[in-house]
Amino acid sequence: MSYRIDSNGCLASVIGEQGLAEATYRGMLRRAARACENLARQRTSGQMALLQVPEWRSDLEEIEALATRFRESFDQIFILGTGGSSLSASTITRLAGFSSKPRLIFLENVDPVSVSDRLADCDPARAGVIVISKSGGTAETLAQAALVLDFFRSSLG
Repeated sequence: MSYRIDSNGCLASVIGEQGLAEATYRGMLRRAARACENLARQRTSGQMALLQVPEWRSDLEEIEALATRFRESFDQIFILGTGGSSLSASTITRLAGFSSKPRLIFLENVDPVSVSDRLADCDPARAGVIVISKSGGTAETLAQAALVLDFFRSSLG
């Protein structure tokens, strides 16, 4: 899968005086290239370990086993998270064209009525939950988790 951005539509030569001057744009590209080179050096040297995460493979076997269990056990999976935590998963899912079983339902709202409405249409015995939080302490995500936990507790005992 490749990703391409056509930024020509922001240039003054295309849209007029409200657009970005070509020279300014080229200067920004040069600065961005230097920043990218710096990040690449930090990744290669191990100075910024976070940038090496996409190369990790040690956790794939465990993740694949869990994904298989979720696919076999659930008809629906509720993804809890707000902001970037949820948007990242939602974006990757849509870009990958994922539309098969199980159905993924992103609960990005903390409104108890909205969450309850989404949960009302599921069989709790055949529904899974994934909670995404970068910090582990995001109040909105914790509120979602509390609502969903109460639903499963009251439905399944």
